[in-house]
Amino acid sequence: MVEFLPFRGLIPSLKGNEKIDDRVSPPYDVISPEQLVRYRSSPFNVTNITLGGNDGDYSEAGRRLESWLSGGHLVQEPEPYFYLYEQEFLEDGVLLNRKGLVGVLKAEGYSPDGVIPHEETFSNVKEDRLNLLKGTETHCESIFGLVDEMSFLNSISPEKMFEFRDEDGVSHRMYRIHSQHDIDMVRTALSKKRMLIADGHHRYETACRYALENPRDPLKGYVLATIVSTDDPGLVVRPTHRLVGGMNIEDEQLLVALSLDFALSRATSLDDLLERMRSSGGRDLGLYTRSGMSILLRPKSDGEGALGSLDAYKCEELIIKPLVHRRKGWRVAYDHDSKSAAERTRRGDYDFAILLSAPRLSTIWEVAMSSKKMPKKSTYFWPKIWSGLVYYRMK
Repeated sequence: MVEFLPFRGLIPSLKGNEKIDDRVSPPYDVISPEQLVRYRSSPFNVTNITLGGNDGDYSEAGRRLESWLSGGHLVQEPEPYFYLYEQEFLEDGVLLNRKGLVGVLKAEGYSPDGVIPHEETFSNVKEDRLNLLKGTETHCESIFGLVDEMSFLNSISPEKMFEFRDEDGVSHRMYRIHSQHDIDMVRTALSKKRMLIADGHHRYETACRYALENPRDPLKGYVLATIVSTDDPGLVVRPTHRLVGGMNIEDEQLLVALSLDFALSRATSLDDLLERMRSSGGRDLGLYTRSGMSILLRPKSDGEGALGSLDAYKCEELIIKPLVHRRKGWRVAYDHDSKSAAERTRRGDYDFAILLSAPRLSTIWEVAMSSKKMPKKSTYFWPKIWSGLVYYRMK
């Protein structure tokens, strides 16, 4: 079972005309270059720490964080608390609300009864995040975890701390859970849970390595985490489409190669393709080429088990590995919006896009519990857990 504890958070102390919007950002790995310029224009924005490295050296980011503390721009809570993080947003025209519980999670590796992964990771990313921890001794960003039920959140009485609305129209609200009764109730309830990592595999694995490197310092054995219930109505998973470039392949040549494993059916337009993918119940993939051709891809054989049913797995095993990896100069990019993926392909940035359906949460759990891992970039939980509302200081 997981060990999830309250902690003495570092929280922003706003001065003058500052707004909480000036201090926060999405996770470091989903920020565009244009967004980064805007966020870093605010001197105390969290990106000045999380993306403040110099060729992997975060010592300057550490000194910057220390100056924020000494200058009173961040203050440490007097007691250990949990926090409630609420996000309200529109999804397909429906107003949804998602509640997350923020605390620190014991970083002690993976186990079927504790913390469970579902995706593969990139080693170079973990090295960079480890350097950030070494340079700052602070968790500035939260991993995102799922547990099976958290109805106890309905009976707590938190106090509001911050509220803002981001550029995507998502409303963010952060509350402090200060009642000792509520804190004890949360600790007891979560001590019986196991947790699936929804987002933040790299950060969790990095935290585990950092904990092993610092066995005599218990504070360094935990990672900042936000936990959401699997039955939360605001838990949304979006697809991650693949964009393939550097292939120098003509449409007809591509179709011949794909016809080995897929039955091909031409769609009249991108919208027609997306509708037919929806109607297939997640069975079919979509192909969109640089010339604007839209093709429905139906696998000729069903994959085995939960992993084999995933679009990301079908794409990896039937397209990326046999077709793309065999050619020189290939590159793969990702996009969570089908229209954006098609536009980037049509303007010539890529040769073709493989459009996928979002995985079902039940399938993600089934894959994870079978001790298997989904391909990298298989899931995209929305909205993202924003950074900068609370930090976990490990000293």
